[in-house]
Order: sequence, then C-alpha cells, then structure tokens
Amino acid sequence: MKEINADISVEAIIDKIKGIKPAFLESNCDENFLLDKYNYILTEQAKERLDKLYTYIKSGVPVILEGETGASKTLSAEIICKYIYEMKKKDKIISEAATKKEEEKRFIKFNLSADTKINDLMQKFIGDKNSLSGLKIVDGPFYTAFKEGLPLILDEINLASEEVLQCIEDTLDSGLINIDISGIGKVVQEMKEGFCLIATQNPNKGKYKNKRQNLSQSFLSHFQIIKFPSFEIKELKIIAEKLFISFDNGNGKELVEKDKNFISDLIEFHDEWTSNEDKKDSLTCFTIREIAATVKAYIDEKKSNAFKIVKVIYASRYQNDKKNKLLEIIGRKESFKQEYQDYIKNGSIYKIPENIKGLYQNKNLKEVLESATFSLNKGRNIIIVGKGGSGKSHIARTITEILKNENNKEEYKNNYYHFICTEETKCSDLIGYNTPKTEEEINNGNDTIIEWKEGFLTKSIKEGKIVILDNLHEANSTITERLNALLDKKYDENKENRDKNRFDIPENPLEGSIEIDNNFRII
Repeated sequence: MKEINADISVEAIIDKIKGIKPAFLESNCDENFLLDKYNYILTEQAKERLDKLYTYIKSGVPVILEGETGASKTLSAEIICKYIYEMKKKDKIISEAATKKEEEKRFIKFNLSADTKINDLMQKFIGDKNSLSGLKIVDGPFYTAFKEGLPLILDEINLASEEVLQCIEDTLDSGLINIDISGIGKVVQEMKEGFCLIATQNPNKGKYKNKRQNLSQSFLSHFQIIKFPSFEIKELKIIAEKLFISFDNGNGKELVEKDKNFISDLIEFHDEWTSNEDKKDSLTCFTIREIAATVKAYIDEKKSNAFKIVKVIYASRYQNDKKNKLLEIIGRKESFKQEYQDYIKNGSIYKIPENIKGLYQNKNLKEVLESATFSLNKGRNIIIVGKGGSGKSHIARTITEILKNENNKEEYKNNYYHFICTEETKCSDLIGYNTPKTEEEINNGNDTIIEWKEGFLTKSIKEGKIVILDNLHEANSTITERLNALLDKKYDENKENRDKNRFDIPENPLEGSIEIDNNFRII
C-alpha cells in the first residue's frame, strides 16, 4: 500500500502556495471569448474570484463556492477547469490532438440531492447485454475523477445526506477511497494527481433557511471557502451593459443614449426593489438572471415594450398590492414612464385568441395569459400560483393551446405531458430508472437483466414538449432540487459558436446527459 502523507490539511497546503503569483489574472484570458461563449462578464470582482479558484484548483486544494443563486458559482468553476485543461495542452502535458472523448473529461460535474447515494458517486450495477450475468459495474463521477486525476464539481453540496458527506470526508482525510458497496464488495482506489474537489452551495440562511444542511466544522475544515457575494449596483450595471452588447449581436461596441438610459433605469429599479428589507430575503427576490432575461427580451423585442417586459419578468409573481407597488416604482423611471401611463389608463392590451373557448375573461386572466405566453415564448419556464379550485390546471392546458396556435409548428401538436405530483412522487418518475426485466423478456432474447426506463420529463426534454407539473407544492423537495440544474439555462442559446444546452442524467450511466430541445418548457 502506498504511504500517504499525513500533512494534507488545507492550512498546510495554503502555506505552500502563498508565494504563487496570481496566474489567472496575469494570463491573456480573452474577455470577449468568455462573454461570447458563456455570457460571463469579467468584472474586477469576478477576476479576483476566478484567480482564487484557479490557484486552489491548480494546487489541489478542495474548495466550496458559497453564494446566492445566480452568482455564477458553477460557471466560474467550469471556466477555470477548461482554462487549466487548455494550459496543459499548451504546455504539452496533454496532446494537442486530444480526442473528443478526452476533451469531455476536462472536468466532471454532478448535481447532488437528498436522494444521492454513495454508490451513485462511486460504483453501481447497470444492465449489460454483453455480460454473461446481464450486469456490469460502472464507475460513478467521484470514483472516475479520483481515479483519473480530474477536477470534480459537486453542485449543491449541502443538500447531500450525512452518509454521503461522511464518505467524502473520509476520502479527503485519507487520500484513498476505501469503502464497502452492497453487492460489489470492497472498493479501494488511490487518488491520482490532478484530482480536485470543487463544491457549491447556497447559504443556509435568508430565503434558503432550513432548506439545506449546515455542514459540520469537521467537514468544512477540508475546504477553502470562496464567497460569491451579492452584486453591487456598479457591478450589475457593467454586467448589464456588456450583456446588452452581446445580445445585440455585437452591433456596435458603445451603447447609444437610449440604451444607456434603459440599463440605468433597470438597474436602479432592481436595486431599489431588492434592497427593501421585507423583500431581500424573500423567495421571490430577484437575481442577475432577471436582469439578463430583461435585457435579452428587450433586444428580442427590437428595443421596445420595456414596461411590458419588466411587468412580466418582475411583477407577475406578486399579488395585486405588491404588484401595483412594483409597477409604480418602475413607472417613475423615464425609460418606462410613458408605457406605464398607457397601462394605467388602458390596462393590458392582450387579446385572448377567439378560438380559445370556455374561459370567463377578466383583467386577471388576461394578465396571467399574457405573462405566461410571453415568458414561455422567450425561453423561460413559469409557475402558476393560486388557491385550490381557481382553475390553475385548466389555465395551464389553455396556455399550451395558445402556444400551439401562435407558433403554428408541426412539433407543437400534442405538445405537452400533464403529470400530477403527490407526496409519493419520486425523481425516478420524472427522470427514469433502472429496472429488472421480467423472465419472459429475458427468454424472448433480451440479454440484459436490468434496463433503463425513461421518465416523462426525460422524454419531454428530448422531444421538445411542454411539461405541466400539477400540484408541484405537494411533491417532496428532492423533486425541485433535481430540477434546479435543468432550470438554470443560459439565455442566449442560439449563437452559432455556443454549445448546445444539455441536462445531466447521472442516474443513467449509458447516457449521462441529453440535449435540451429548444421547444422544451415547464409549467
């Protein structure tokens, strides 16, 4: 057995790297590439966070990235992992002619949830028609990264169970995977140089209070924590202006006066509303995602309908009293004032299609349908909130019918799945699961003992259908946890040089991720 150096504490490693010059800040990293490829704005604050991350990952120090949702924690980790890989190619550590399969192993990413088991991370059985037993053992993401010396990104670390956290802690303590897995036996693997653990978490406070675990001091002592603080108004403005230019297909490097005023008014409103004490810790509080979505929609609408866009993206999640207060604040801003006054005078100008029957038309219904269809057509997903018996399910099905009419596309026929959530709903119902085959199936020539059955959500993602998740509030929190990665899509998906959006399905080792069809939506 290889002797393991006992002095592997975070403090000891940090002492060794104190003299390292901030290499990432000194590099010629192309800011335009980061913006064009990832919608990542390289502000001074972002550079500092990336430099810390680069230094620790390069030195093998485990890190936890902590911050509010939308702070680009995971994206920052991915960028640094890809950058380190490219530097290795440049330094001839990795061949320039690296295969596509090798390219995909620049890092491994896995979303944790309360349902994650140790064998999901390490090793488990799947069906295999080429095996005499009809089964084979596959390596999980942690085991693979550990064995091959790759960076591993574990999203939502404080959603994992105590059992999983203890296993990770033991492995970091010893530099060795040494566990017993039911049905497989003892699994032992030494860590290969290059492995580094990067975990992300939202803080267990404010709007996330009591929804996540408080990680133990023993566990945290293995990590260097990098804080991703809330964006300051100056940084938000820089981000919004650069996103505006990017979304505008690079039409000019300078914003015209009207565009600058729109950005300034939007950021001032965003800051004023989210700084309010009774809103900043609310589950309906806003992040950089709303700014990006507003800017993108404004460009798509040919720089018009500014008030309507903010009404949909910001105000539609509130009931009338807060909604009206929000609209009053945005209506004071010059870029939105005239449209606001027209709205106060005339209300929504949205027209429900004539062929949509069986609806009692009123102001609230028009607002809901306008917001829903506009959001879905802009690539967003929606939640319809209301009292029991208020017609939410009927409205959801009506929305799919309206979209079918508006888009007039062949693929919009039979364009949705309707699933009713209960306390018994499991992630496997949505994603899929491995299941043993019947004796009859095996006798009829099916060589595998276990096969993968796709869930309706996986089918919808591939087929570009709308998924109506009815009574989502009834489902266990593991369902919404599992949806997080799917909902967190980049906004500008259609640029020629952008990678296709994909959804990771670690539950299915034979197809670890699938492409997200552009028509896929969740209601």
